[in-house]
Amino acid sequence: MFTCLPHCQISELGLLDWGLLIAFGISVFMLSTLWRRWAFSRESHTPEHLRWHLPRFIYVLFVTAMLTLLPVATFLGSDSGYWYGKFFLLPTAAVAYFAWLIVDINDPDKQ
Repeated sequence: MFTCLPHCQISELGLLDWGLLIAFGISVFMLSTLWRRWAFSRESHTPEHLRWHLPRFIYVLFVTAMLTLLPVATFLGSDSGYWYGKFFLLPTAAVAYFAWLIVDINDPDKQ
């Protein structure tokens, strides 16, 4: 992606590289916003139903992947990123989802 690969420093990024990074960031933000609106607008089912949980879990999985995969692959190496994505991403997203669910259930504004 970058013109300075394989060993890039932030100071070596050119204008095109920064443009690509900004465009990627904007596209991830727009995609996650659309996905969040879709996931949290599905109120036709009760919280006891799987169809209520599935869109929300997919959204939390997407956000967890966006926040964790790149840092793991960057700082620990591409092999670590591969193994993290293969074995640890789903449990990490499940923990994040259950934590969000506990906070959402105990929200005093909804009671």
